[in-house]
Amino acid sequence: MTIPTESSQQEDRRNWRLLWLGSIQSFADSETQLARWPASSKRPSQFSFANCMSSYFDEANLREENAYQNRLAAGQVTTAEIEAITAFHSLAETYESPHNDDGNSQAILRDPNWQAVVRAAQDAQRRLLGLLTDETEKEALTKPLYGRESVDSFQADLSGIGAIASSAPVQRPITWSLRRGEFTLTKVVSSRSANIPAEVRKQLVPLGFRASKSQSAVVYRRPFRLGLDNRLFAAFSEVGLGQKEGLWVLRLKYSSALWLVFAIFPLVLVAIRPLRLIGLSDLVEAVTLPTALVVASLLLIAFRLSRWWNRL
Repeated sequence: MTIPTESSQQEDRRNWRLLWLGSIQSFADSETQLARWPASSKRPSQFSFANCMSSYFDEANLREENAYQNRLAAGQVTTAEIEAITAFHSLAETYESPHNDDGNSQAILRDPNWQAVVRAAQDAQRRLLGLLTDETEKEALTKPLYGRESVDSFQADLSGIGAIASSAPVQRPITWSLRRGEFTLTKVVSSRSANIPAEVRKQLVPLGFRASKSQSAVVYRRPFRLGLDNRLFAAFSEVGLGQKEGLWVLRLKYSSALWLVFAIFPLVLVAIRPLRLIGLSDLVEAVTLPTALVVASLLLIAFRLSRWWNRL
């Protein structure tokens, strides 16, 4: 087992604080929100509501109930800093975009509840500035994306040539396990893939998924339901996004509704034909037809997912 050195702990603390302070800046910066949040969720941007939420709750790992107490125990924040952001954190944690549409920037910006979050973030920003003494941290708290850019630059300086190599996008094949009922996708963690948490959230929240934080990933779940929704993640009931060995790892578990097709065909067969008249060919057909439908659906899902993932 590798024991963290004091220098590595200080590096981790510095990186986390820059990301944390930079994420608060994105909540407080109403001017950038009005000017640079994209009008359409299909337009990629580092500035968006989904990025704003993901940078704070997912990248800074603040979704857990005792997140700040854990950070305090680790020496990454002070009691005064926690007091400065408590009101903002509470409002941001409970905020939901109108109609759960994270891509509708105009509706969010007009929402009085979002405006209250922004005001609370601005108050937290002012209070934190009075507590900070490090000039780099002050810039992270006041300059758009400074925290993210500073962390990337700092890690590149430490890693040298290895960091340059790892920043190149690496496409890896989808892992598809029918037995376990899941897809797995991976991509190298780098500044180019920093938007992945926001892009995943942007896809899932409109479908009714709710996020929670596990030990190693952010996990989105939604209750079982039947429907005609054919959007990208509609076939899944659980989606987990985490990091492992320098990779983003996205695991997607199929919805139970996918397997109902295997029950529908036999039930229809029994309903329209007496049992004594059901032959071997009927049974074979009742198995092969749903199998063909499920396999075709999964192949289509895999194709669409791979195209979306490779664009990130």
